[in-house]
Amino acid sequence: QPVHAQDLAEACVAAWASTRTCNRIYALGGGERLAFGAMIERVRASLPTFTLPLPVPLGPVRGLARIAHSARLAALERLTTDLVAEHAPATADFGWRPRAFHPDASAWIASD
Repeated sequence: QPVHAQDLAEACVAAWASTRTCNRIYALGGGERLAFGAMIERVRASLPTFTLPLPVPLGPVRGLARIAHSARLAALERLTTDLVAEHAPATADFGWRPRAFHPDASAWIASD
């Protein structure tokens, strides 16, 4: 569930302003559930330059991650796991309404 950083910032402000959020922890996911491949395709489509997808077998990548650092291996393993944040409590308590993930080319332009 890719989530926009601006949506998370707005959630922090909304949670701070709500009396229902005291001493609570909330799972905040994005506005839609996407497979990793679909998320990557949307990112590619939004890039201002041509990109060529290069599928890499997961086995060799796991081996390299083990050699490089164990934290990288954990991040890699999360790509094959459904990571769904149930955000109904956040919606009820402070109106969490995340946007769907549709990046555009402006997301890749550094602002001054």
